Amino acid sequence: MAHESAADGCLERFIALTKLARLTQRQANQSDDFSRMVLIAEASTARERAVGYTAECIAQEIYKRQPTPFCPDVQARFSALGRIIDQYIQPGPQALEQRRALIERAEKFAGFSPHVEGHDETDDNQGIADQLNAIGSENLFRSVRAREVGGHRLLRLPFRAQRARELTDELGRLHQEFRDRLRTIDHLFSDESNDRVATLPQEIAFEVEAVSRRLESKQVDPTLARIDAEARKQKERLDRATSSSLSPMVAPERSSR
Repeated sequence: MAHESAADGCLERFIALTKLARLTQRQANQSDDFSRMVLIAEASTARERAVGYTAECIAQEIYKRQPTPFCPDVQARFSALGRIIDQYIQPGPQALEQRRALIERAEKFAGFSPHVEGHDETDDNQGIADQLNAIGSENLFRSVRAREVGGHRLLRLPFRAQRARELTDELGRLHQEFRDRLRTIDHLFSDESNDRVATLPQEIAFEVEAVSRRLESKQVDPTLARIDAEARKQKERLDRATSSSLSPMVAPERSSR
């Protein structure tokens, strides 16, 4: 029952996050030139927050529910990724933390997926496998992770280079599928009411506020807390870089003779 409640909460959060991403995208689409850049940035932030939360949907195995919660194309992407994960981590609620840990590390390499728009390049598949199998000197195939992972070793067997790359490529493909659909306000869910958002400016603003309040009222789970913490750090780095680039250069004083 506790697992079902957590999974229900996960799906509710995810629906809310995708609604916020759609609503802010619609605000950006309807904006004038003066506010457009700010709203585009807000839409991008909301979209990446929703994309990041697919990690919790994978960890909670939301895509295995019946009836399936996602539309066929999205369901296919989750299922393809899930089939790989199931080979390495025992399915079921007892391995929730193991799946969270694995996806958290795999995210670092999702940007190398050929399915990701503007993807980076690497041929170091063995390096990816090493990172999935271990953190620092701790081999997670052989031992329990430093944080609690349910008293089990993380992986049933270690990732080989090619299989590790297949996992991260599929994760990147899933991320890109969500980015594209959120940007174009396309279907994600099998129940169309979960996709539906306001269309008129005043209604959009009201719904953004209502959905935001609903999200804030829920207890934050570890995945959303991690996503938000990483976003804050990234913003702080960007603010520092911007501040540094705008700071006037002070000419050195001439020495008097």
